[in-house]
Order: sequence, then C-alpha cells, then structure tokens
Amino acid sequence: MPSRAPQPMPDEQTHPEPAAAINEAVEGQLDTNLLRQLGERIARKKELKAQLKQLEEEMRDLQEPCMNTLAAAGMENARIELEDGSRMTLHLHSQLWARPIVDEGGSPNRAAVVEALREEGMDDFLKEDFNVQQLSGFARECDRSGVEMPERLAAVLDLHTTVEVRGRSSR
Repeated sequence: MPSRAPQPMPDEQTHPEPAAAINEAVEGQLDTNLLRQLGERIARKKELKAQLKQLEEEMRDLQEPCMNTLAAAGMENARIELEDGSRMTLHLHSQLWARPIVDEGGSPNRAAVVEALREEGMDDFLKEDFNVQQLSGFARECDRSGVEMPERLAAVLDLHTTVEVRGRSSR
C-alpha cells in the first residue's frame, strides 16, 4: 500500500483564519440585507429548537398517562380528532432493546458484552472505530497549543477548517 504524504497542520496556508475567508468572499460593500436574512433564520432556528425541546418534554410527560388510559380501557389504539379537525390514531408500540447491564459503579459494562460476543463467535457485532468529535477536538488542541500532531496520525487524516457565519444575541 503506498504511503500517504503527511497533511499540513491547520496553521499553514490551507487553513485560513475565519476573518480572512470572510473577507475574501465579500467584495465591495457589506450586504446588510443578506446578513439580516441569515440572522433572522439563525434566530428562528434557535426559537424552533427551543419549542421542539419543550414539545418533546410535554410528550414525554403524557406518555405514561396515555398508556394507562389505553390499558384501563383495554385498548391498544384509539382514533382521535385533533383541534384542527384532522384525525390521528394513537397506538401502543413495543420494541425490545439490548443494552449492557450496569456495573457496581453505575456504568454500562460494555467490556463484558464485548467479551461475551467474542466467546459466542459473534464478532460481526463488534467494530473498531473512533469518535470524529473527539479526534477533531484533539486536532484543535494540537493546533491551539502549537504541538505537532503525531506524524502517523496526520498522514491518515484530512485536516480542514470550515468557516460559517453564526449568530448570537447582542442586546
């Protein structure tokens, strides 16, 4: 297998600073209407996420009482009419999940499951993998601290910087 050349570290020219990338993209005057459009959508997205979180909490709180009322009526489903006149069928859904048992420390005992799967010849359930978020965090920390990433690791990674416009409230 051919050896891959090490990728440049984030501080080199291939990874521009966010301000430089923005300045390159904007020629001439600042289009505040365009920026306002994005700002409005960022604010709306935050608002919708908060509403969704609240709605999901309300739905969680209603699950048990709704299961109880269906059970008390001896029913597995019920057709209801919503406030807008549309109809919906609510039904019980049962699904089996397999999770590691919790050890004395209160943590899932994943190692015991891995060992049991291997003993049973069920290695196809196992995979060797890594967490991209953690690995990216490690790369950012190397970049911030000026520490060079291990050469072998840098040779197999595509290090790149993304730039986007974000918003935060500024009252």
